[in-house]
Amino acid sequence: MKSIIYLSLLIFFVGCTTNTDKEGTSINVTGTSNLSIDPDIVEVQLSVSYSSVNRDSVLSKVNGTIKALLNDIKSCKTKPVSIFTGNYNVSYYKEYQTKTYKYHGDQIIELKTKLVIADVEEIIGIVRKYTLVDIAVDYALSNKLRDSVANKLRVLALKDAEEKSSFLARSSSLRIQKIINISYGSTGYGGGAGAASKYEMLNENANSSTPINMIPKPINLSDEVLVSYQATKE
Repeated sequence: MKSIIYLSLLIFFVGCTTNTDKEGTSINVTGTSNLSIDPDIVEVQLSVSYSSVNRDSVLSKVNGTIKALLNDIKSCKTKPVSIFTGNYNVSYYKEYQTKTYKYHGDQIIELKTKLVIADVEEIIGIVRKYTLVDIAVDYALSNKLRDSVANKLRVLALKDAEEKSSFLARSSSLRIQKIINISYGSTGYGGGAGAASKYEMLNENANSSTPINMIPKPINLSDEVLVSYQATKE
């Protein structure tokens, strides 16, 4: 039982230290916070691509698909928050198996809309009609929600630092006088996830039988602050 209590205290005080120098005693603690938030934005990436030995055929196919796809999206019930059309690329290459030289054209359309599953289904339904389009469905946080969560995380991290410093001060017969310094970290995604994997990401061929994820997973975010306190003996 004692070993369990000791282990619990050790975990609690990871990143907590006391230092004594000419200016007195300082308590340094790392406050942490974690929140799990449901995404409120869906990001849909549409990739149009086509290859042919004829350059004009590639230009016609890709341009025609992009134009028709954009018209369908703009006329549907779902109104995207934003529509971004990427650069149009055409390359010339040698196909390995047939030893034939071909042209390849591709262009990307990125859509953002509020996370309503019925709207996602409508967009996917439109895309499925096009044989040259691949689709990726991502779930994320809007800037407004992200900022709101970041503020909550910062407050929780500061509160955690305060609780740790108070406990450490009492245990060392010290009285906290004031905060000497605060070093803020950056709000990140928990579980070691980086920016590229902050949400459920699927890159599926629009005409394959592989299903697209329609149940967005919560996004884990974390924050930390390093706080130094000046303390004196009681």
